[in-house]
Amino acid sequence: MNMPILNFGHFYSPIVDTAQLAQNPRAIWQARASIPGIDLNPSGDVEILREWFGKYLHDYQYPDIGDVN
Repeated sequence: MNMPILNFGHFYSPIVDTAQLAQNPRAIWQARASIPGIDLNPSGDVEILREWFGKYLHDYQYPDIGDVN
């Protein structure tokens, strides 16, 4: 029987439970964090994902369903 390996929103799941997020979005992202000395550079992160990630996507094999028996 194929079942989700982890439920959406589970601590180890890479997929969030969107219904849970929609209930109280301000509790998740209350304010922008400040980390002195570290430039998080979100626009640079997006650029890396768009330009570099595609060529490695075929190596990523994270199953979303599996045999739980």
